[in-house]
Amino acid sequence: KAMAPPTVSTNVFTVRASYADEINALVNYATCTLDLIRFSVFYQEGSFGTQAVDALKAALEAVNLRLYSNGSCAADNTNVTAGTIGLVTRALPFVPEVILVWVSAPVAAAFISLAKAVLPPSVVYLLGSVVGEGFETYLPSRSSGNVYMAQVLPLSVDPSIPVVRSYQAAMAAVNSTYFPSATALEGYVGGRL
Repeated sequence: KAMAPPTVSTNVFTVRASYADEINALVNYATCTLDLIRFSVFYQEGSFGTQAVDALKAALEAVNLRLYSNGSCAADNTNVTAGTIGLVTRALPFVPEVILVWVSAPVAAAFISLAKAVLPPSVVYLLGSVVGEGFETYLPSRSSGNVYMAQVLPLSVDPSIPVVRSYQAAMAAVNSTYFPSATALEGYVGGRL
């Protein structure tokens, strides 16, 4: 699904998976590969987060499942206590098996750290690419189990992939102190087209 208008070319245009496509893929992975069915969502308040909730509901409906509970917080607010408690209590008497996390990296890390303190260790956390790079720097390693993140491009630090190797060389040519990032790689790929 095209997220942006095609670039100016009659033969080439940029196509990127939509967030709804990502959520469908995450639901498919959780239901088909992990055999999980009880879904909750923790999202950023506002239209960005509600679009993710709507996409998750549609993806679950397509496989005859429903959303068990949700929790939310203000954008970039790492005080996630109220949203976490809301998600957990709305799911009762069940415990979610899967929680889609649709917030920025520091907020996602705060939520997962708190949720792991109150939920069983078997709960799986699915993160969209929206969480962004650097997420692992916010999350303590003891909290990283059962955390999966969607990616729409290869890792920006993997030079075994030709487009990544080309991106890294181009970036190093203009800035010897750059650090690879998914956002810059996506821009590079789009610009190369």
